Amino acid sequence: METQRLLDLMKKYGYGAETPLDYTEGFNQNDLWLPEWGLGANGCNYDVYLSGRPSYDTGWREFLQSAWIARTYIICLKYWPQVRSFNIWLSRPYLDQYFAPLYAAKVPNTLGHLLGNPKFKANIQPAAGIRGYVFEDEQGRGVAALWCAIDKVEEGLERGPVVQVAFKGKLPEFIDLMGNPRKVESKKSVAAIQLTPAPLFLRTEKGGADKLIAALNQAEVEGAGLALKVDILPTLGGAIEASLVNQTNRPLHGDLSVAGTKTAFETAPQGSAVYPIQESQGTEPGKLYLWKQSVDFKFASGRTDKVAWDMAYFYVPHTAAALPLDPAAPQWEAIASIPLTNWFVHEPQPGQAPVKAGYPGDLEAKFQLAWDKDNLYLRISAKDDQFVLTEASKWNDRVLYMHDGCAEVYLDAGANGRSNSVNGFDLDDYRFDFSMGTPEGATGPGKVFRFAEAFHQLAGGIDMPTKADAAKNVTCQFQRTADGYAYVMIFPQRYIEPLRLEKGFRAGFGLFLHDKYDPKMDYPNKGLSLATEPGAACDRRPDLWPILILKD
Repeated sequence: METQRLLDLMKKYGYGAETPLDYTEGFNQNDLWLPEWGLGANGCNYDVYLSGRPSYDTGWREFLQSAWIARTYIICLKYWPQVRSFNIWLSRPYLDQYFAPLYAAKVPNTLGHLLGNPKFKANIQPAAGIRGYVFEDEQGRGVAALWCAIDKVEEGLERGPVVQVAFKGKLPEFIDLMGNPRKVESKKSVAAIQLTPAPLFLRTEKGGADKLIAALNQAEVEGAGLALKVDILPTLGGAIEASLVNQTNRPLHGDLSVAGTKTAFETAPQGSAVYPIQESQGTEPGKLYLWKQSVDFKFASGRTDKVAWDMAYFYVPHTAAALPLDPAAPQWEAIASIPLTNWFVHEPQPGQAPVKAGYPGDLEAKFQLAWDKDNLYLRISAKDDQFVLTEASKWNDRVLYMHDGCAEVYLDAGANGRSNSVNGFDLDDYRFDFSMGTPEGATGPGKVFRFAEAFHQLAGGIDMPTKADAAKNVTCQFQRTADGYAYVMIFPQRYIEPLRLEKGFRAGFGLFLHDKYDPKMDYPNKGLSLATEPGAACDRRPDLWPILILKD
């Protein structure tokens, strides 16, 4: 994708196919992390331990390393001969102490025999998580490279998907990454191809590339997840809609059903479509709406899929005038509040008494959000039966979560935490930590630390604010009260991009409020969370964050 983007940019400025590309350094994937051999987190890839491994084993990491190298080169071959080279920057050795070649050493040998002078023909994507490229070799034979790119399969936690391919006539040859012939189970010219992270090669007789492409693009897949990427989202008007993205190279159509209501859907290859699936439940600010349903998909082919969806969402009112920094100012009374009711308690350490939490008066909190074209405003007010101060000697402006009352604020600018396959934060997520500003816990400016941030190319590029900029310009006012504390936080537009302060914009929003109860403990171990899963914290779980919708 990035190579194609580069080529498109070059073409825009007059550089055509005659302009060669050389990737002078890339990949450099660490195969092992073995500190006991003198290899730190940035070591290995066989650069440091020059005699290979202490004993010869064909481990999972070595397998993955060779698979990733092969996939990188195959993707580059799509753009050959304009992309002339890709240096994976893998240094010596290529043999272990028994003079047996590492898997990576065999990759160029296999690719050289199968794709010595290839002509790219087509991409293959019969389902999400499956990648394939079809070439024609110098003898006119079709050669396809097919693999799966699924996190849990690469982690060794799940078996790879099986692709059922109906070939008309003779089956192709099947060849693995080490150049060995493989047998594939077949019945009546339908082959069941077990995929792994390593490319499997399919080679036809001369002139068979087009038939190979047609067969692979019509393949049925078991165990690869959905052919459709599904997002269920609330709308500005309160209705619920299903956003569908076709992740295959063939059109998909059928019916989707929610609570007995059926809706026909249709998506073009690699296309998208949006379908309303439920009428409005309301858009009242200050109310946390819940939507928990299963969405059933029945494809025209007869295949069925199910998506379970559990989300909360709420509407954020627009403010005509900037809200004051003083949390006690009367203007805040006009902004509806939402209570925090989800208790999260850490498991006690060995020998530690169980933590008491959630009893009447322990901690009660609510939050208010509002927006204008320049800022997102957040107010938190809390009643806490015991507010524990942190010793001055233990203060650290990057570890605010050790303080009682620390507020962790999470933003998912793409509102995609539930549909994204990434575990934890992705490229458009933020976490800001806020706390009292002094060891005495006095009213005044609070501390701000941007714990995690969006990818800089989505948030201003080289002009993206630094962590120091955020600490200075994301405003925090802390106030001690008779029975607790309150905050006002102001997030300027520039500090939360790619979230846009525009009517109808949706984003994930999470909140966790620490409650420290034992002066002898360095860190709090309980608190209130805004999450869709009872008893859960929001920390690095965008799939638990409710969705906010900016309302007029």
